[in-house]
Amino acid sequence: MYWAPRLIIIGIACSMPFSTPGFIAGMGEGEFMVWFLRLMWVLAFPAGFCLVLGLVLAVKKIRQTHK
Repeated sequence: MYWAPRLIIIGIACSMPFSTPGFIAGMGEGEFMVWFLRLMWVLAFPAGFCLVLGLVLAVKKIRQTHK
């Protein structure tokens, strides 16, 4: 049952590039900026989370090797 939500999220993410050009063409400059900033937030949040998690794991590994 764990695969169903993942497939839904992957499907939504894969469908985004197909509808994006027509969607963006109908936007004004202000609307595009709002959409773009929202997109950057959606992409930056998990990337930042992974970066912090990677740093925490690296620090733990360094501390374990120095004991």
